Amino acid sequence: TVSATPSQPGDLEPVADFVRLTGPTDASLRAIGVDPSTMDLDELARALFGIGGYALQPGVDPVSLASEPTSSSFRATKAGKAVAVVVLPHAAGSHPEVSDKVFAEIAVAAGSGKDDQVMLVTDKFGPYSMYEREKRSSKTVFVTRERLQAFVDSFGIG
Repeated sequence: TVSATPSQPGDLEPVADFVRLTGPTDASLRAIGVDPSTMDLDELARALFGIGGYALQPGVDPVSLASEPTSSSFRATKAGKAVAVVVLPHAAGSHPEVSDKVFAEIAVAAGSGKDDQVMLVTDKFGPYSMYEREKRSSKTVFVTRERLQAFVDSFGIG
């Protein structure tokens, strides 16, 4: 269940507060040094890909979002498939919805990069326009706040 109850106007609950983890997922995260009660979005994304059997390439920043300097990225590979993962955390006081500029930058990265897929992972809400963008390219995946719980659950830990 995703909660949109802000602590202050413009704020969204931190990922550690709204993502529900199964016992085995919680234990797997703790085993690799991630504290589920204080984890941030970047820690969660990297941990899930690692636990899911993906090799994370250290020091690789495959996608840089000019419109969102707080974003980070990493490359995850498994069975010869490379995924550029862009992590965009919600900053307190900022707009709670992903901007269309971000989706445009992801689309450009997917079209011009060497990765098989470009995935945006964010705890911001997704606008309706993201569905149209996903239909246009199988190389883009948008994991927004509404989809984050299903994304966590998709790793099948537990």
